[in-house]
Amino acid sequence: MNEGHSAFLALERTRRLMELRRLSFAEARELASASLVFTTHTPVEAGHDYFSPELMDRYFGAYARSLGISREAFLALGRAVGRDDFCMTVLALRFASHSNGVSQLHGHVSRSMWQKLWPQVPVDEIPIGHITNGVHFGSWTSLEIKRAYDRYLGPDWREEPANSNVWSRAQSIPAEELWRTHEIRRERLVSWARRHVREQRIRRGAPQFEVDAAGEILNPDALTIGFARRFATYKRATFILRDLPRLKRILYDNARPVQLIYSGKAHPHDEKGKDSSARSPS
Repeated sequence: MNEGHSAFLALERTRRLMELRRLSFAEARELASASLVFTTHTPVEAGHDYFSPELMDRYFGAYARSLGISREAFLALGRAVGRDDFCMTVLALRFASHSNGVSQLHGHVSRSMWQKLWPQVPVDEIPIGHITNGVHFGSWTSLEIKRAYDRYLGPDWREEPANSNVWSRAQSIPAEELWRTHEIRRERLVSWARRHVREQRIRRGAPQFEVDAAGEILNPDALTIGFARRFATYKRATFILRDLPRLKRILYDNARPVQLIYSGKAHPHDEKGKDSSARSPS
């Protein structure tokens, strides 16, 4: 289960086991738990879904009865200590046989955040581990870089990404070729940004001179730093603004041009995140 949004599948798996194997809810829950792993990604309360008991009654009243448990027992599956609302993350944590954050630090933050589910257990012993996030090379590598890797590293970089011998061959990639590949990718990014800003301004009914100006934004020859992610406070989107005189010197250096691309928005209930996005550079 990836984030709390998916936690209802734990209930349905339990219900199906009850139906197929003629088990009680408690028996089916224990059996289902053995095959459920939960990954949480969000270290702020605002990023976790909470639903009122009334909303749960409306959409899950009949479902709870099909599990053979009372309304209160059903709601308790997703309730944290001191709250009446039904939390999807709580549901996932209670059903999964193993739970983890997505980095060592996030695992520590998650154990502190959800200690309320195990109030008698020391924070370091809360059953939430961590598995550091990785990327799928085939999806995250551009076409041009893939071609360069194929020429100089051979096909093993796709199949053995952890093999240091494969990556030692990267020294054989000519610097000029690597730099030109980088320039092509940056030019494509600038072209994409211009097109999308133009379309955005047209949708918003912007004056024609602003629509036309979208074709001139960004410099395809400048160092381009991108920040494209959800605006949560822990991602520190405004960190670059802490020393404005220094930032101004960097951005207005004609000899070494630098530009920033910011993209993303905050969770609807994350007021601090929305505030940080409003204060970020455009």
